[in-house]
Amino acid sequence: MTLRPVLWGFRTLIILCYLKIFHQAKGWKYFFGSWNNFRCTQGKLKLSGGIWIESLALCHCTGGNISIGKRTFINRFASIVSRENIIIGDDVLIGDHVSIYDHDHRLSNLPTTYGQQGFVSAEIHIANNVWIGCHSTILKGVNIGENSVIGAGSVVTKSVPENELWAGSPAKFIKKIAN
Repeated sequence: MTLRPVLWGFRTLIILCYLKIFHQAKGWKYFFGSWNNFRCTQGKLKLSGGIWIESLALCHCTGGNISIGKRTFINRFASIVSRENIIIGDDVLIGDHVSIYDHDHRLSNLPTTYGQQGFVSAEIHIANNVWIGCHSTILKGVNIGENSVIGAGSVVTKSVPENELWAGSPAKFIKKIAN
C-alpha cells in the first residue's frame, strides 16, 4: 500500500501557515512543490482543501484574486496570473505549461510613460471537473463549463459550454462529452 503525502514536510507547513494568516486556506490537506508557488503583490488567494500544486507552478496575484477549489491539481510550470479575478472550481486538472491570464496589454490610448502600457482585464471562471491539457492558454473573460475538456496546446479565447471538448488555436468545439 502506497501512502500519498497529505502534508509534505516543513516547506508545505510553512507556506500553508502563511496562506492561513494572510490569505484564506481551508483544511490541512495540501501539497506545494516549491517555496515560490505563490506571489502576491496585491490581491488575495483563496484555497480549498486537498490542492496539489507541483514544483515551478506559479499563482500570482498582481492586484486580482485567485480562488482554487477542492482537490484541484496544478502541474509543473503552470502560470495563473490575476489582475482581476480567476475562479477555479473543484476537481480541476491543469496540465503542465498551462497559462491562465485574466488580462492582456492595452493597445490603444497608450500612456506616454515608458513601461506603463496598461491592461485590459476580465474575470475567468473554470467550473468543476474541468481538464485543461498541457501547453494550453486560457485568456481573459473566458468561462469554461462543468465537465469540459480543453485539448493540449489550445488557445481558449471564448467561453466553453459544459460537457464539451474544445481544442485548437484558437480553440473550437470538437464534440459533446457524455455524462
